[in-house]
Amino acid sequence: MASPGVKGFWIHLDADVLNPAVMPAVDSPEPGGPMPDELVDLLSPLVNHPRALGLDLTIYDPALDPDRSCARQLVSLLEALLGAPERRRNLTRSKPASVGSKHKTSERRFLVSVARNEVR
Repeated sequence: MASPGVKGFWIHLDADVLNPAVMPAVDSPEPGGPMPDELVDLLSPLVNHPRALGLDLTIYDPALDPDRSCARQLVSLLEALLGAPERRRNLTRSKPASVGSKHKTSERRFLVSVARNEVR
């Protein structure tokens, strides 16, 4: 990112990186992954970097999430990453934002692209 030729970068996040204890709605769960708050701590410096252009979230499988609790957890994680700093420590405190909405962070807009399945 320090190279003068790099004008920006995109962050790609697969949901299966999360600990399956909190994210079982993925096709290939891997034990020992980070918890959501640990992932927010890891990704926040990248998300807040001036050259960050956006973030996408993939590998969520709604067929494995009948009550949509994992979908809500992912929306909360995105809110924590892209929202106000006070929300970064409590990933389940507030009502999830709508999927696919735009968030303003540090005068930059990030397009959150998530599977188009409705979160109920």
